[in-house]
Amino acid sequence: MTEQEIQTKYVAHFSELDAQIVRLEAVLREHPFLSGNMQHVVVHALVLRLLELARSCGILSKAGMAAASASLNRQCLEVGFKLKAICSGNATPEDFMTQEIISRAKSRRWVLKNSAALEALGPELAESLAKEAEEAVRLEETKGLKEIKPHEWAARAEEIEVYLFAYSTLSDFIHCGPASLGHIFDVKQDGQVSMQTGPSDYFIEHVIEGACHCLASSSNAIQAMFSENTGT
Repeated sequence: MTEQEIQTKYVAHFSELDAQIVRLEAVLREHPFLSGNMQHVVVHALVLRLLELARSCGILSKAGMAAASASLNRQCLEVGFKLKAICSGNATPEDFMTQEIISRAKSRRWVLKNSAALEALGPELAESLAKEAEEAVRLEETKGLKEIKPHEWAARAEEIEVYLFAYSTLSDFIHCGPASLGHIFDVKQDGQVSMQTGPSDYFIEHVIEGACHCLASSSNAIQAMFSENTGT
């Protein structure tokens, strides 16, 4: 399948994606995001990230880069979950920001436990990483911080069905599981396997629909947030 064939076949999907992008951009313009309001700041930043990802999904899909587009689509879901949860008040901006501390502590714990790795890094780098790990773990423990996993973000966003049906499928593309190679393998009836190269529309329909869902639900969540804040 050529890029032109993909763009022709899925013209309605790409048109809807463009429409949802335009709508979300309009929502941003029509509401007064305040720089002194942390909820507004985090939500605004997440919206910009979502728009970037959604546009990228469209570009990659039109080019027939199916697996790459699907990988970005999972990121769209993650951003959408967090955005909706924060808009609704089911999660706070602080919940979002402190995840960085937790992630750093989680990724650096091995430094404190793996003396062989520390030796291989050399004394200066090992000392620096060890200090960073200790500080991250200390902050996590003294502040009582807890990791919010993707399924919990989805639950707080009231999107658990989307998580159950879409997130795990798209995760295969992130981690390069067997399903993410489905557009490359062509298995014949006699068992012979050939490799497909060039543009593919594998999973494109679902990817674009998923991106549109994230954009639309984010637009609705922002409007609801401002409606609640103004009491209307």
